[in-house]
Amino acid sequence: VDFPGYVTHVSVAASPNILGFVVLLIARERLFVIGIRQAYLLSAVNAARLSPKIVLFTGVPRDILSSDDLKSIFGPEAEHFWPVSTLNELEDHVDHRNGLASKLENAQVRFLKKTSKRPAQDTPNGHDVTGHVHRLIGTNIRPSHRTKPLIGNKIDTIDSVRQELPEAAETVKKSRDSQDGRGPSAAIFVSFSSQASARKAYRDVKFHSLLPTRSRFIGVQPKEVLWKNLALDPARRVSQASIASAFVIAVIVLWSIPIGIIGTISNIDYLQEKLEFLKFVNKLPDPVLGFIKGFLPSFILSSVVSYVPKFFRYIAKLSGEPTTPQAELQTQTWYMIFQVVQVFLVTTFSSGAASVVGRIAREPGAVPDILSESLPTASTFYLSYFILQGTASAAKQVLNYTDLFEWLFFSTFFDKSPRDKYNRFVDIKGISWGSVFPKFTNFAIIAIAYSCVAPLVLGFATAGLSLFYFAYRYQLLYAVNAKIDTQGEAYARALQHLSIGVYIAELCLIGLFSARKSPGPSTIVAVLFISTILFQLLMNRLITPLEHYLPPIAHEREQAESEPLLAAAEEGRNNPSFHDAGHALDFPSFLAPLANRITNVISHTIAHSRAQTASWIRESTTSVEPPSYSEEDIRKAYLNPALTSGTPKIWLPRDANGKSKNEIDENASVGIESTDEAAWVDEKGRVDWSEEDLEKLPIFKKGTTY
Repeated sequence: VDFPGYVTHVSVAASPNILGFVVLLIARERLFVIGIRQAYLLSAVNAARLSPKIVLFTGVPRDILSSDDLKSIFGPEAEHFWPVSTLNELEDHVDHRNGLASKLENAQVRFLKKTSKRPAQDTPNGHDVTGHVHRLIGTNIRPSHRTKPLIGNKIDTIDSVRQELPEAAETVKKSRDSQDGRGPSAAIFVSFSSQASARKAYRDVKFHSLLPTRSRFIGVQPKEVLWKNLALDPARRVSQASIASAFVIAVIVLWSIPIGIIGTISNIDYLQEKLEFLKFVNKLPDPVLGFIKGFLPSFILSSVVSYVPKFFRYIAKLSGEPTTPQAELQTQTWYMIFQVVQVFLVTTFSSGAASVVGRIAREPGAVPDILSESLPTASTFYLSYFILQGTASAAKQVLNYTDLFEWLFFSTFFDKSPRDKYNRFVDIKGISWGSVFPKFTNFAIIAIAYSCVAPLVLGFATAGLSLFYFAYRYQLLYAVNAKIDTQGEAYARALQHLSIGVYIAELCLIGLFSARKSPGPSTIVAVLFISTILFQLLMNRLITPLEHYLPPIAHEREQAESEPLLAAAEEGRNNPSFHDAGHALDFPSFLAPLANRITNVISHTIAHSRAQTASWIRESTTSVEPPSYSEEDIRKAYLNPALTSGTPKIWLPRDANGKSKNEIDENASVGIESTDEAAWVDEKGRVDWSEEDLEKLPIFKKGTTY
């Protein structure tokens, strides 16, 4: 056995230079993230908000929600309660009302755009509006529609919707006043007097400990709630989540077919030797052949995969997730599995397998040797993949031309009303962590997996990821916002996903050494593999509770920062100190000293990260005014918008003929609020609006920071 020939591979894998360094780096970075998260959550700017004191409980028994003494259940420091009601019928009524308001506004805007192109004498001045309306129906100036598709009578759209909208608004009002179908469902929002009491309830209060789905959420903001999913009972939530997961797994498995075909393109030289219809490949010029084998597979793969996270995000919201951050985290997990299975493993197998099919057919007994020689050659695909992603995609992120073209296209051809143009103007692009993190985590996984068998990949991966770093740094600082706040959980998940690369690298080495009949190197790497698993289990047991729970929070931040960090080491336990961590986590007595040393290292690492972050937060938020809430703000904070939203105000553009005033008067006669302030339509029928002061716009609503 050629043991010395593999000394380099084994030593590189086992030393801290590669795999050991990655494992330790993941643990260290998780600790830094915990410190940063604690510093932010304990900061004055965050503690003054309402949402950090809010806990959402799902899967709550109905008899508890119907109780008159909720404080006896959630504790004496619980202040406000928002039981979630089943409002399916009311939500349908509200959607219908809002749809009619939008239909009326769009119809009136179209009418004003057409009349603005006609001379003033051709339009009514308000004295004979009704008669003139019927004359204009036949000339297609007044919007009209049929009562039934194709065969219905043609009626005036504005007049018909103008009559329907007040009736729909009255239906909404009656539905709100009625108690039918509004019994409490299985969820409730509870606010507490402080973060300390909220965190304690989040840790201790639970109703269904055996359910596989998460049932408590802290720090939820009203804008993050998926209201239709809150009314689900625990059994239905579990069933929907299971069905969604099974469906996603099926999608990932079936996706292997097109991804595998894409991977074989990079080895078209081998395929054309066996397939007659590909013989023409030999006649292609070398630059064209290089383009087909190198650039084309990577480009097609990137294009196809770009639509997957959007689909997964839609499925996550249908699966019963109660908030958008939870749906985003579920999207991240599914998309990470997709990236590893399809973009990495299936593509690697296809690229490697296509080149050795002939040899396997000729020498079936030499399969292990053939695979150990040929599988590493699949890394060639990723050399071009990293370069393509790092150059083309990073440049695309900086130039952002797709968003520019999208904005120009929709603002020109689809945004016709002042409201459409306003919404397009204020809608800032947001980062979707569920699709961003898996993509780059998979880059790192590929680089780690090939680090010991094809180290050249590391250089290309470093170059590609460096370009992405600068591109996203620019984007996050100057161009985009993070609209979904996962409270650092998305990044923590991405760090844990990196360990997949370590496991794949170790399994790959074990397989390659075994195929070459080298028991010594195989045994060493197998021991390394087991050690990695044990280290990960230990770190997860120590770190995971700190990623979900905070230590006991005193009313003063200074006191809180001096509390032991492993106070919430395990849900439901008393608060252990660092020196008791070995016993508190049920380690054997002989391992307690080692466990205490590890927890001390964890303590100091988190404390250092927290202190640095807290200092930066204090310096950067000195001028930030803490939010204040009126009683009405608190009363409506966590009510379903279907219970509080009003009929949208109709926003029309002002025209030179005064027709907009006539439409406003007609709307007012039936109780519909309308305005033509800060918007106008010119003689060519082009709608514009005032961008100078958004707060003076008739539809502007200053949001409340919860």
